[in-house]
Amino acid sequence: IDTATLQLPAAQTMATGSYDPNADLMVSKVVTTAAQPTEAQQVEFTRMVAVVKLTLKNFNLEAGDEVEKVVFMADGKALAGTITADLNAPHEFEVADGVSSVSVTTNASDAIYFNVLPTTLEAGDTYTIVVVTNKKLYVKEGTIPEGKALTLEAGMVNRFGVNMQGVVAS
Repeated sequence: IDTATLQLPAAQTMATGSYDPNADLMVSKVVTTAAQPTEAQQVEFTRMVAVVKLTLKNFNLEAGDEVEKVVFMADGKALAGTITADLNAPHEFEVADGVSSVSVTTNASDAIYFNVLPTTLEAGDTYTIVVVTNKKLYVKEGTIPEGKALTLEAGMVNRFGVNMQGVVAS
């Protein structure tokens, strides 16, 4: 098999202190060595997605207010969806049906983990963070500054901090 069609879900549920295990796309290949084992072949796994650790800075909730969901949106970027992967070069794939947002069901209010398709937000690109609580909705819009980029690299934990100070709930 040279290619595979895979689905990275846009709706994810964060595990405690980690990402949704159902949103972890990995491929494997047989490792060839000079002396092959006689009973089992060795395989090497490669993570195809970028793991994101989103830190919400200066985000203070009122008493009784609890996070239920966090949404990350990046206009024009395929963050999740259906891909056709080249299994011989697992970091190379074509997006067949991409979506520009990922929602994460979580009760975390500071560090939110989720997986996205590898991408780069360049200077001038916009993003939106939406935090849904049991009482309110918080929306933070941002733009990548000139001379900067946010690269979400496959196989890596990509840290991304957003200052929520001054965000007014609706």
